[in-house]
Amino acid sequence: MPLCGTPEEGPFAGKMLCTVHLPDGTAVVAGQGLLVRGTWEADAGRICRRNADDPLDRRRCIEYEKTGADHYRNSDGVKL
Repeated sequence: MPLCGTPEEGPFAGKMLCTVHLPDGTAVVAGQGLLVRGTWEADAGRICRRNADDPLDRRRCIEYEKTGADHYRNSDGVKL
């Protein structure tokens, strides 16, 4: 299931983005003319992603908090 939200800050502010975490450990982020492929893994309750062309030591970890039925907010403040 895609996780979709609209960041309020940063380079993609105001643009709907969706992330799909696939069972094989790959991930796709898409929306508003953007398509980025990479990998993901779970680490201590966080989801850590790395773009396909990033070095192995460059990964970004995000936490997700449930805020209601089928609603979440990530540690970047994006509501999903």
